[in-house]
Amino acid sequence: MLEENIEKLGINEDIITPWTVQGVNNDGINYDKVIEKFKVEKLSDELVKKFETITGHSVHYLIKRGFLISHRNFEQILDLHVNKKPFYLYTGISPSEAVHLGHLMQFTITKWLQEVFNVPVVIQLTDDEAVLWKDLKVENVNKLVKETTKEIISMGFDVSKTFIFSSFTYMGQEPEYYRNIIRVRKSVTYGKIKETFGFNDSDSIGKIVFPSIQLIPTLSNTFPQMFGDQKVQALCVCGIDQEPYFQLMKEISPALGFPEPAILHCKFIPALSGVTTKMSSSDANTAIFLNDTAKQIKTKVNKHAFSGGKVTVEEHRELGGDTTVDVAYHILKYFLPDDDELEKIRLAYSSGEMLTGEIKKLAIECIQEIITSHQDKKKAVTDPIIEQFMKPRKL
Repeated sequence: MLEENIEKLGINEDIITPWTVQGVNNDGINYDKVIEKFKVEKLSDELVKKFETITGHSVHYLIKRGFLISHRNFEQILDLHVNKKPFYLYTGISPSEAVHLGHLMQFTITKWLQEVFNVPVVIQLTDDEAVLWKDLKVENVNKLVKETTKEIISMGFDVSKTFIFSSFTYMGQEPEYYRNIIRVRKSVTYGKIKETFGFNDSDSIGKIVFPSIQLIPTLSNTFPQMFGDQKVQALCVCGIDQEPYFQLMKEISPALGFPEPAILHCKFIPALSGVTTKMSSSDANTAIFLNDTAKQIKTKVNKHAFSGGKVTVEEHRELGGDTTVDVAYHILKYFLPDDDELEKIRLAYSSGEMLTGEIKKLAIECIQEIITSHQDKKKAVTDPIIEQFMKPRKL
């Protein structure tokens, strides 16, 4: 197991890659060190205030609670907005059998930014990545693309300003897509890819060239229906584990005549097993999915959600619970919008007034309500609606 290898090898820093997230301390990921390692900037209070002043919008509660932790070039996006110059949002997901709460948070912020800035959004479904890293065949991934697309549409994106595409399908629709892939591949050495992502000689050539595909949506002429030959800057919303991809574009974009993409980095929603790793589609017991039933949600949280409570009721009443590691509290922190209510819960749990079973009950009810509402919206997503979102067009 990775946790055992960390201890055995004496690894003393969090492991953050696009495919592996594992903290070395029980109190969770040290985001300050991750920010320093990737040489990105913290999302400062001053920059958040500038955002509010420029847009006239109060920030989303997730931003107030630290869900967005760092950025690259976000000031440039604010300047473009002030000067009424175009830019667009870009995010993506590897299609899977189930989308989980961590994905929901990332898309929630992206949708909110779309509303605030009133700009197009492109969403890439990396079905090629799903085949390369999972036990999937090319022939079987199309069904996952459709289901993942329905999940994204159900989050409320504006169809008039949103283009959702899969790598496989768009490759055959738009020649400039593959041309840009080749332009990027010609700009990056094999050594640089190995250094950035840690690939070794046993990795398939598909994995080695895949980063060039995930980077292409940051080049605006990949979408000529939307931008023509304009050189428009992209604002990417992603987990900070995806930063290695975009570090490559610092040199590539200017060399190809495009502005370097701006990035907003998200925190990870912790796995139910604890705050040392992120929720992942690969472990059904430690993730809550958007297609889970109310009963499954209740069972997962009660059985698997790591508790910051004490061993006995008496000890808990005396010493209180630790909200920094309690997963039920983290769920409420990210999905309960009421600031006052969240603070009451934090104080009650920290003081010992509220027990572990009680805070888990609140988290269960919160998530059940959100997912039930989402599932109702998903029922209304028909094939013609999917076709609208996935049709290349001017936004």
